Amino acid sequence: MRFTLFGLGFLALSLNAQELTIKEIELAIGAAERTAQKLDTMKNAGQIIAALSILLAIATGLVQILSKPWVKHVTAALAVATTAATLIKQQFFPLDHHTCESAIEEMSPVIYETRAAIEVYRGKDTSADDRHKALAYALARKASLERFSSVFKVTRAGGVPSAFVLNATPAPDIMPVQRQQMRAPISEKQSATAVASSKEAAYQHARYLAAERAARRLTPKADGDSLNRAIQYFATQSLADAHCTKSKSGLDECEITLRIPRDYAQWSVVDYLAPPVRFQKDQVSGAKAVAHTLGSFTVPVSAKSRVDGRFDFQFVREGDQLRLWAIDCGNDGGVANGELWAFEIRLAGETLRLPMNRYYARNRYQVAPTDNRRLTISTKDPAPQLRIEGRRIDD
Repeated sequence: MRFTLFGLGFLALSLNAQELTIKEIELAIGAAERTAQKLDTMKNAGQIIAALSILLAIATGLVQILSKPWVKHVTAALAVATTAATLIKQQFFPLDHHTCESAIEEMSPVIYETRAAIEVYRGKDTSADDRHKALAYALARKASLERFSSVFKVTRAGGVPSAFVLNATPAPDIMPVQRQQMRAPISEKQSATAVASSKEAAYQHARYLAAERAARRLTPKADGDSLNRAIQYFATQSLADAHCTKSKSGLDECEITLRIPRDYAQWSVVDYLAPPVRFQKDQVSGAKAVAHTLGSFTVPVSAKSRVDGRFDFQFVREGDQLRLWAIDCGNDGGVANGELWAFEIRLAGETLRLPMNRYYARNRYQVAPTDNRRLTISTKDPAPQLRIEGRRIDD
């Protein structure tokens, strides 16, 4: 009992510490936003004073062309005005508008995306793993936000704020590729929606669907096993913002948006960092003649031992096309619920590949029409056979 109370107390302290850290990051975000507003004001004022100085210089030159008795006095007044504008700019607006604009453009995405990471952390449907990643992402940018906010406190000889502090960030002691990723703001987003019999199944399925869409869009060179590598990498390394509800049919529906750092979104990085995909011995297969099928039909797909994997693929015939409608997972083949599987569906020389996704036993997965999981029935083959094969992937 004593150890249980100790464990609960430790957990409470840990959660309180995380909440304090989030508060500190939010304060850093607020200070950075105020600094950005000051820099924007300084940029606008600097542009006005610079334009005024140019006009005063032009006026001084034009006045001296005239041969009037008041020219000397006007020239002196213009010189005083020019000096006053220069002194005001140096004293109150020491940074030129190019420096201010560059700093704002560089830090605005960091501010926005750090706040987005905090929103992911506080999301009610965010998993514990994603919450941890969001906190780590925001915490990694806290120092940069604080350094940016100190631009008006740091001075160099002469009392003028140093422009260097605007962009200076400490280099983390990590590999060059990882260092580049730490500095890069999250800029790529990909969303997907999944409907399943349970919330956890819908959440995980949507996550891998979003990762598949991201992999196809961001790493077009990836195909086959390399595509599965990219999917697994995006699914496990990206932040996920989720929203789950009950669909009209009573099933759970989850929409997930993956936030992918810009430097993750290229095949060279995925190929360098993503581990190889390891297929297990478990395989499932099934076949059905589809020459005279009408409406909807089911193709059972299972291993030699049904406990090693059992699925039912439901298709709908639409003219000369077969559209995958739903997948029922009777047994995912694993000890723990939720295994990764990849499938290939063949029909008359045409192959439809379903890259890796996570399937939970006793769950039904509806396939969205927008995913375009279709095959064409060839009229040249009098007895076309629909064959499905699946392999389980090591998690």
